[in-house]
Amino acid sequence: MVTYMNDIDDVENKNIDYENDENFFKQLLNDLYNTITYTNDVDDVENFEDKIILWINNTKEFKGIKFKTVIESMEDHQQSESWFSSLIGFFYQHGIEDIKKDIGKALKLYLLSINIEINSNNNDQLKNYNVFIGKYLLSLYYYKEIILLKRNSFKWAIKNENSSFAQYQIGNCYHHGIGVKKDVNQAFEWYLKSAKKENSIAQNKIGHCYQYGVGICKDINQAFEWYLKSSKGGNSEGQFNIGYCYQYGIGVDIDKKKAFDSYFESATRGNYNAYNNLGICYQYGYGTDEDREKAFECYLKSSGNNFEGQNNLGYCYQHGIGTYIDNKQAFKLYLNSAMEGNHNAQNNLGYCYQYGIGTNINKKSAFEWYLKSSKKGNHDAQNNLATCFKNGLGINKNYSNAFLWYLMSAKGGNYDAQNNLGDFYRNGLGTDKNYNKAFEWYLKSAKGENYDAQNNLGNCYRIGLGTDKNYDKAFEWYLKSAKGGNHHAQNNLGFCYMNGLGSNKNYDNAFKWYLLSAKGKNHNAQNAVGYCYQHGIGIKSDEKKAFEWYLRSAGKGNSIGQGNLGRCYQYGIGVDMDERKAFQWYLKSAKGGDHISQNKVGDYYFAGEKVIRNYVEAFVWYFKSANGGNLEGQNNLGYCYQYGIGVIKDEKEAFKWYSRSAKGRNHYAQNNLGYCYQYGIGVNLDEKKAFEWYLKSAEGGNLDAQNKIGSCYYFGEGIDKNYNRAFNWYLKSGEGGNHCAQNNLGYCYQYGIGVNIDEKKAFEWYLKSAKGGNHNAQNKIGNLYYFGKGIDKDYSLAFNWYYKSALGGNLIGQNNLGFCYQYGIGVNIDNKEAFKWYYESAFGGNHNARYKLGDCYYYGEGTVLNYNEAFYCYYESAHEENHYAKNKLGDCYYFGKGTVLDYNIAFYWYHESALAGNNDAQNKVGYCYQHGIGVNMDEKKAFQWYLTSAKGGNHSAQNKAGYCYQHGIGINVDNEKAFDWYLKSAEGGDIKGQNNLGYCYQHGIGIVIDKKKAFKWYLKSVEGGSHDAQYNLAFCYKNGVGTDKNLRKAFELYCNINRIKLPEESCYIGLKMDTWWEFLQTPLKNHTV
Repeated sequence: MVTYMNDIDDVENKNIDYENDENFFKQLLNDLYNTITYTNDVDDVENFEDKIILWINNTKEFKGIKFKTVIESMEDHQQSESWFSSLIGFFYQHGIEDIKKDIGKALKLYLLSINIEINSNNNDQLKNYNVFIGKYLLSLYYYKEIILLKRNSFKWAIKNENSSFAQYQIGNCYHHGIGVKKDVNQAFEWYLKSAKKENSIAQNKIGHCYQYGVGICKDINQAFEWYLKSSKGGNSEGQFNIGYCYQYGIGVDIDKKKAFDSYFESATRGNYNAYNNLGICYQYGYGTDEDREKAFECYLKSSGNNFEGQNNLGYCYQHGIGTYIDNKQAFKLYLNSAMEGNHNAQNNLGYCYQYGIGTNINKKSAFEWYLKSSKKGNHDAQNNLATCFKNGLGINKNYSNAFLWYLMSAKGGNYDAQNNLGDFYRNGLGTDKNYNKAFEWYLKSAKGENYDAQNNLGNCYRIGLGTDKNYDKAFEWYLKSAKGGNHHAQNNLGFCYMNGLGSNKNYDNAFKWYLLSAKGKNHNAQNAVGYCYQHGIGIKSDEKKAFEWYLRSAGKGNSIGQGNLGRCYQYGIGVDMDERKAFQWYLKSAKGGDHISQNKVGDYYFAGEKVIRNYVEAFVWYFKSANGGNLEGQNNLGYCYQYGIGVIKDEKEAFKWYSRSAKGRNHYAQNNLGYCYQYGIGVNLDEKKAFEWYLKSAEGGNLDAQNKIGSCYYFGEGIDKNYNRAFNWYLKSGEGGNHCAQNNLGYCYQYGIGVNIDEKKAFEWYLKSAKGGNHNAQNKIGNLYYFGKGIDKDYSLAFNWYYKSALGGNLIGQNNLGFCYQYGIGVNIDNKEAFKWYYESAFGGNHNARYKLGDCYYYGEGTVLNYNEAFYCYYESAHEENHYAKNKLGDCYYFGKGTVLDYNIAFYWYHESALAGNNDAQNKVGYCYQHGIGVNMDEKKAFQWYLTSAKGGNHSAQNKAGYCYQHGIGINVDNEKAFDWYLKSAEGGDIKGQNNLGYCYQHGIGIVIDKKKAFKWYLKSVEGGSHDAQYNLAFCYKNGVGTDKNLRKAFELYCNINRIKLPEESCYIGLKMDTWWEFLQTPLKNHTV
């Protein structure tokens, strides 16, 4: 098409008033005349007027010209009717630019132009042009449809078959079955005839036939050659198609620049398709510099008749490409194009309805437009339609239909659909799970530069999904995707750098990629950035920033981020500690499916911290966590089943969940599983397996298990006894802070188990354990202070530690505390408190305390004397193998207290206690054998039991053993041994032994006579309360044995023995002589057993 700027004078440096310039008016008329007479486009009668309008609207030199002013100036021109009437009419007919459309006025002007008289010698060329243009335009107005009908008819074309245009028209009729039966072979032949006559339209058609194999074998090289001929002949369609060939390499190598140039040439000839493709070139910088404003201008020019141009123009308005964003205008253009059947616009219109772009959201309409576009083969729409079926957008969810549409789109080359299809195969949606196919589709999509698919492909390589594990390839694909801006891949790349997957560990790079992803609003990465800041990974530790990033992640609904935020509030990380908020975030995280947080919520309900304790809720959350695969949750669930917490007790279920967690290498569960095997909880008892699981747990760093392994070696449970190894495991556990192990370690040092005895170290370890709250160790520390072992004796501190132990529920500590109160050890005597603590310990199951409680009832100390209760306590304790209680139970039967008197049963319990090593009971058994009480008399057995008791340190039995040696009871007489045993008994404080020892010294029995020592031991025995020794001491005073005579003291002792009231001082002289005589005749009292 001729342009104004090529024909006028050089006006480059002149300022021209186009609205009033006569030369400009004349040139417009001249260009219109040339367009009609000299261009091939005249054959395109149907589109001629539209092309003229497009030329006027889009010619760069016309920009900014006010055509209304131009027309008004033409109308005012003195030659208006002669020169410009047809041109003015054309503007009014079509309402060009700012001219108001007026058909009536246009027809009057056309009629006016054709009625101008033209003389043969008329040299007024402009008048001739005006008449010619007027006739042509008027003819088009009245006869265009008839012309088109005639010229497109097969009959007309056959009559004029020698004409190249007719030949083209015959080919067109055969091609489309217009007035004749469709025959693509005949079509090709007639197109070829026309083309050989240089008909550029036919040449373009021949190119089309070769390109698509219409009536001839497909030959893209020939296609290109014919398009090229058509293009050189000035055919805009040929120019367009040659550009397309250069763009996609059809019959020629791809040449972006030539593609652009061809589109440009076609567009300047008014080809709307070319304008559209030219816009694409400008938009994406294809064959030219990227220029979004020019892209918009081209789409605008194309949109008049090209529906794809309307679609692209809508896209520009939607995304602000070369123009301002105007969603309503975008929607309007998409709608116009879609209504005309453009499938790209139909897809875009569906998108607008789906997301409310330029219109209200209408998912049903979105679905309908996607469906229309999909049925026309639009692969983008097919992908979107599949997504509608997948998510139930405007239609019921249907994974099978979704799968089919993804498959159709994917096979059509849509990379998004290929990625989505991979997802469906991976998750078994609408089809069977098939990891291999998932991998294949991810790979296709990834190669098509789909960043989501590249990330998914990285996942496949990382976890071995549909392919072998390959961290290097996983890293490569993550990197490609990450560089493409995929925030998921950036996060995964950070993970690779963090853990050294496919790359060397690099915390700086890990943090960099996490941060990039986090800034892209990836909530997983935001959580990871928080973690990096918290622990100083790749960045300086900053708990406040850690909290901020966790908060961002949590706010986006990331359940892991919510869980970490809960930890921040729980432990005061980057924020003030707030247990309530901690629980709230854990609960959100748990409800979001985070199994770690589900376990934490269970912990809160279990402990009743900042939430009302609720074991059922605790169980429910542990159950969710456990079923989600959380090892701690599985362990805790096992605990609930073991002890019936929030659920009916079920030891088999407990064992099952401990097993799952233990096999997942949870060392707490491994420890608990060991406990199950050790005590037969939910499984048959098996000490070897118990040891094996304890060992796994211990090697995993579990301090409790390390302590238990020590105990296994100590007791030889599931493994041979080995005190050295026991000590080493106790040490490892104790140094790690396990208070039970510290207590055991103290025991090892105290008794030299696997280590040399060291009472100071024993005390140190017991103290560590005690300060750590171990109530057993607190009791042990009390013992050490009580006995002064490893530390100076201190009853007050002993009492304090017993008190701590007792308050902590330690039964032995409670018993010892009662002992302190009973005997005033480190505290004032308080029999009621003693009774209280004995009672607490006894009913907690401590049989020693139950025995002591029996004593309280037996002697009425701290409570009302009650032999029945005493008997019951002794009985219960005795049946728990307490030998003290057995001995006391014998007393109850012996004396008939709290039960019937029965010497046989008394002997039975004395004997039971004696066999258990009770010295007092051994002494009593000897007595029973000596005197035939509850058993046949047997002096030998009597002696043996006395001797056993004596050797065990019983001072009364030592005295009796001496008596047996002295008098030959059950053993040959042996005065020296008699003396030795009397001495031991006396030195042990036994008053009878002291009396008998005095007798030995007085009479030289087993020792040289020593009357002073005799007197000394008689005196000690009397001071101890011996009735028998009073006789002997009185004898010494009376006769001056081992001391000076003192009749008065002798008499006082005599009166005390015989319970005679002593007279006043002045009355001794008047005392009856028979009393004195009796006194004076009193012999030395025979010593007794």
